[in-house]
Amino acid sequence: MTQKRETGKKTKRKRLHRMRKKPKIQESQSEVCESTAEKLPNTSTNVYNLFLAGALFLLAGSYILIFNAYRNRIKHG
Repeated sequence: MTQKRETGKKTKRKRLHRMRKKPKIQESQSEVCESTAEKLPNTSTNVYNLFLAGALFLLAGSYILIFNAYRNRIKHG
């Protein structure tokens, strides 16, 4: 079965009306965003900075241990 495509002013108006309509949800979300956009809470933490510092210390310690083992191996042959 084939569907007939309606043409005319009425269908064009309906399509344009649907395009212009904004859902109520978006309007309320934009109102909430406008009220909270003024000042955001400070939620940052130093977890990633501490993780990076710990990883650097771990790498530095590993390098020192390997370098000392290599140097001792050369000295004591």
